[in-house]
Amino acid sequence: MIKATGSQIILKLLEMEGVKFVAGIPGGQILPLYDELNKSSIKHILVRHEQAAGFIAQGMSRSTGIPAVCMATSGPGAMNLLTAIADARCDSIPIVAITGQVNTSLIGTDAFQEADTFGLSFPITKHSMMVKSVSELLTAIPLAFEIASSGRPGPVLVDVPRDVQTGFAEFEEWPKIRSSEEVKKSVFARKFSTPEDKIPCVVEEMAQVLLSAERPVLYIGGGCNSPVASSSIKNLLESFDAVAVTSLMGIGSLPKNFKSNLGMVGMHGSYAANKAMHDADVVLAMGVRFDDRATGVIAKFCPEAKILHIDIDAAEINKILPSSCSLVCDVEVALPLLVSRIKEYDDKKFATQRKSWLESLCSIFKQTESFELGRGKKTDSVNPRKFINEIPLNAKKAGLSSKDIIVTTDVGQHQMWAAQYYKYSMPRTFL
Repeated sequence: MIKATGSQIILKLLEMEGVKFVAGIPGGQILPLYDELNKSSIKHILVRHEQAAGFIAQGMSRSTGIPAVCMATSGPGAMNLLTAIADARCDSIPIVAITGQVNTSLIGTDAFQEADTFGLSFPITKHSMMVKSVSELLTAIPLAFEIASSGRPGPVLVDVPRDVQTGFAEFEEWPKIRSSEEVKKSVFARKFSTPEDKIPCVVEEMAQVLLSAERPVLYIGGGCNSPVASSSIKNLLESFDAVAVTSLMGIGSLPKNFKSNLGMVGMHGSYAANKAMHDADVVLAMGVRFDDRATGVIAKFCPEAKILHIDIDAAEINKILPSSCSLVCDVEVALPLLVSRIKEYDDKKFATQRKSWLESLCSIFKQTESFELGRGKKTDSVNPRKFINEIPLNAKKAGLSSKDIIVTTDVGQHQMWAAQYYKYSMPRTFL
């Protein structure tokens, strides 16, 4: 029989989930957890503001693809986490936020630093829960990680009253932690997905539409920003002449210097990428949500194109633009099947037109890039392109490989410069 406090259970389960770091600030209603943290192998990152803890967790998750953890006390501490949590929800980043709460007997009494963390976080999380008993932690913590990383990733908040942290529970054994492969097949991932036996039929239809296209575009989003998806996209583009454009979140999923990569689309995107989308007759959209910064006026966005949409979130299908064919599943599952079907066909009917289309747009892209580069050399002031392009060179002088560089920005013009000018070569390197 195992006997442990709520705080001990939380930290043991975090260790079992592979958590190495947590970011946060200690406070009254989460002190029991901090007392136990001293005895744990998990390292604590102390911040000056809880919002920073949330964004640190985001950074760890964005660069690894696995859930990361932040912590805060009740009331003002939890409220300060909300901006980072909402941002993680918008960008589909899996984080687990653990917040302290007043004792269960005081909930609803307007106790010192009491706030309805569960209620306030509910609209901006993938899932939010308040744990009412110590034994409930044994299911709540693993569940939080499973929900955060299954299906479309997102933030999960676990609100833990102080007396739940200090109370004891007795149990036979620690719960089994699911592997990443098991999580992908969990009920949360399957609930609104295309049935597995239907996926090959839909992929077949998509392959036929692509092969009948003269001006195909691959529109690559954040759902493709993983090593597995990136590899499949490269395989597809090496066996099928199409141009590729990315959303802001999709940057890095295809190397910047890849032959058919026209860069980012949208109001801050390249001329060639936007022209490609406007003139396309088929758009294969993968892991994208057609946000307004990319589409502009919806009625004028890829006006002549049939849209094929692959997304892990059923809510994104037909939300902004109607698709002629759609697939609700992980792009990591769909893309290898699509590549296989494309390679099996020896359909050359529109191959000449596709090749001509690709060469024409790549030429336009190179011309505009050369023009921008030349224009930058004519000024004596600080040139963003020149400055950003020199980052890998300066890193090399310092003994660092360009592959070790992860670029992170705030929001604003500097973010757009980093998106436009830096030569990303790997997934998860632009945060």
